[in-house]
Amino acid sequence: MSRCLGRFIRRPTHAPRVCRQSSLHSSASDPIGSCQARGPSAPAAGFVGPISAIALGALAALPSYFGLILRVRTTLDDSLDVVAAHGVGGTVGALLTGVFAQKALNGVADGLLFGNPAKLGIQGVAVLAAIVYSGALTFVLLKLIGAVVPLRTDAEEESTGLDVTQHGEEAYVHAQGSGTLSMQR
Repeated sequence: MSRCLGRFIRRPTHAPRVCRQSSLHSSASDPIGSCQARGPSAPAAGFVGPISAIALGALAALPSYFGLILRVRTTLDDSLDVVAAHGVGGTVGALLTGVFAQKALNGVADGLLFGNPAKLGIQGVAVLAAIVYSGALTFVLLKLIGAVVPLRTDAEEESTGLDVTQHGEEAYVHAQGSGTLSMQR
């Protein structure tokens, strides 16, 4: 059910009018939308019951959806909406695990709803640690890779299309398209 809710929220025919008129919805973003409620429930696997998982997915889908809307209004380069689907959704899911966890299922600890508010604090610390760790490691890796090869193409290549400039062919030939190009070195 939580998977269906995620798909319902992201489908262009059911989205608010402002989103249908934007570039938010594409063939690539519809499968991403189906993950909006599944991604957040992954951290809770084995710690919450089925009803709690449905509630968790439904609650976490909304911040993920608003993350998608916010990203469209920025210049962030996140074509697959990874931050909204996995960053926001995973963070909310991990925090809500501290709310819905049941010791009867996981053998470790109850969550906030079952009398253990400390579990929510533990989840919060874990989320912050994961953000700091992954952010620092990503920064280091990008600096190392950037020292060897450029991390981004120039504006002209990007405007022409990377399929042409990097691979020597057009991925999608339109009516006015030129077909296959030879690779120039």
